[in-house]
Amino acid sequence: MSSYNWPARAFTACLLLILGVGTCFSQEPAQLDGPKHIFNDLLLDNMAGSWKMTGKVRGQSAEHSIEADWILNHQFLRIHEKDTQRRRTKRSS
Repeated sequence: MSSYNWPARAFTACLLLILGVGTCFSQEPAQLDGPKHIFNDLLLDNMAGSWKMTGKVRGQSAEHSIEADWILNHQFLRIHEKDTQRRRTKRSS
């Protein structure tokens, strides 16, 4: 038999287990957000680009052009919408 008794071995094993588990939880969690983390969203990724919308608003035809692009290190989706329909102006006489 060895010169170590089993209570000392059990104590050493428990101490190593506690230290090992403690170091696993002491690590910093992965950064979920911030300036160095790129924001990914499938819906917003599909919205990026050039769009043309046509339809009716309150019974009148409407035409809009839309430009959507990622800005500020892929953190924000900038959406620029412009009314492109030519309007008839009524002149007062």
